[in-house]
Formats: sequence, C-alpha cells, structure tokens
Amino acid sequence: MKKIALIVASLGVAAFSHAVTWNILTFPSAPQGVNASAYTTFGMTVVPLTLGVPANGSNAITLLTPNGGVLGNNQFGSIFWEYEASNFAGTPTKVMYSVAGQVLGDGQVIWQEQVFGVDGVGNEFFLNSASGVLNSGNVVNNGFGLNGSINLPQHNYSKLRVKKLFNLVTGSTPGTNYASVGRINQAIVPEPTSMAALGLGLAAVLRRRNRR
Repeated sequence: MKKIALIVASLGVAAFSHAVTWNILTFPSAPQGVNASAYTTFGMTVVPLTLGVPANGSNAITLLTPNGGVLGNNQFGSIFWEYEASNFAGTPTKVMYSVAGQVLGDGQVIWQEQVFGVDGVGNEFFLNSASGVLNSGNVVNNGFGLNGSINLPQHNYSKLRVKKLFNLVTGSTPGTNYASVGRINQAIVPEPTSMAALGLGLAAVLRRRNRR
C-alpha cells in the first residue's frame, strides 16, 4: 500500500512540475485590442498573463478582446496575438483552437494561424498552419464558429511560438454589417510519454500486489 501511495504521489508531483510556461509576446493593438487580456489556470486558480512575463499554468490559454470588432459598411480591423509555450510533459503533437466571434450581415472574420518550433537561441522553424473564415453561416454555439486542431509534424522542440491573425471585414450590403472576435481558447497537447511511463509503473505495482 505504501508503494502505491508513493507512485500516486509521484504522479501528482510530475503533473505539478510539468506545468506549461506561457509568455505573451504581442498583445493586439488599438482600437480592436483595447482592454485585451489573457489568462491560463493553475489548478483552480486563474493566472493572468501579461506582456513579456512568463507564467506557469495548465496546457490551455484563453485570449480575450472585448473591443475586437468593426461595425458599419466597408470597415476593416485586425487582431494579432503572438505567444510562446514551453516546459511540456512531452513533445507537443497538436494545437487545439476554438474561436468565438459575432458577425452580422456580410461581416467576416478571416483567420490565419502559424505554429513554429523555437530552438535554444530563439530561432523559429515553421511547423504547420491553419486558416478559416467566420461568417453568418457558421457562427454557432453562442458564437463559437471555428473549432479544430493543428497537427504538428514530428519534431524535437521544447518550445512553441504561435502567431494568430484575425482580419475583420465588412462590405456594403444594406443593413447592419458587423464582424468581431471576442474569445479564443487554445490548448497545446503534448505526447504523454512521461505520464504514460508513470502509469505503467503504477500498474506494475498493482500486479505485484495482486500476486501476493
């Protein structure tokens, strides 16, 4: 029983020691970026993220742009985020995303995202990208219209750099035309090699116990 408790405790220590480190490199600029904020979580605690200050948290991050919209005919705006994530439990294999926005009339949100690996001296190397368009035809689930994941090729980078650009566009269709992005949820999924090894260790202890 003491061995089992020790393995369980080790699992908890491993999860704690492998908290992901986030660093916001670029916040959106005005006017769409006014009052922008970002946070992660650590257990039950919300951890605010500020520009250029690394902070530890879970493998998920939330980016908020409460003023991230354009209203009227023939309007244009943009929202650009850039951040780094490091200190994973295993090599990252995918980046998951969920984008919430509101569009009216002919408004559109045109999204592009790039994921880079970063080496030990800060050089970036392209891994993969994704893009999409948020419009009145695909805004569902309280505004979440772009959901999915970006699969990463096999690599050995322990730090990722993510660049996200949203272009907000309206046309000249009569009526109310509006395009906005208010909330972006993102999670980086590591290859669970470390936790899997610990899990196998716990299973071995249980097997030995059952044979006695």
